[in-house]
Amino acid sequence: MADLATMNDAEFELYRTLIYNECGIHFTPTNRSILEGRLRERLRQNNVPGAKAYYDTISKNKEELKLFLDAITTNLTRF
Repeated sequence: MADLATMNDAEFELYRTLIYNECGIHFTPTNRSILEGRLRERLRQNNVPGAKAYYDTISKNKEELKLFLDAITTNLTRF
């Protein structure tokens, strides 16, 4: 089984494009480790074997896509 903590460059580009198109957030190569860490958790929770398989899942399942986008964004609250 592939290392769930990492994705190849093509997969990173797929996710970058999807994230930008869905919510306007631009992930740079500098942010890649953040994306990989949060993706790894979604893979674990959904028992999915790798980044491409999960991409296929969120491309078809809008509820899981929403959960993924919530997982990768950092919500900042100020009082």
